Amino acid sequence: MDESIKSAVDARIILSLKLNKGEHHRIMKTGWQGSLWIFKTEKRGYRVETTGSVGARLNPEIRNFLGRDYDRETVKGYKIWFVDTDDEVKKIIDIYGRI
Repeated sequence: MDESIKSAVDARIILSLKLNKGEHHRIMKTGWQGSLWIFKTEKRGYRVETTGSVGARLNPEIRNFLGRDYDRETVKGYKIWFVDTDDEVKKIIDIYGRI
């Protein structure tokens, strides 16, 4: 488990963290359907993916923070961003906890 992700989630009591296979961090918010997924990648830092209603509400906030649109879209329409630093990931988790 990535300790920086865990500490960012622990700072927001409304968020919960589940570690799925490998290093797939699933962050959920009470009362919301869908999740914020964070994967550590070998080449490019982190992969951040939103699913369900989380995407509808969080995607515009991520776009504003990063200053760019998503990098890729899955077959199901989920948006994916690649971010380089722990600080960017922590900020995205913080935004998710505030909205």
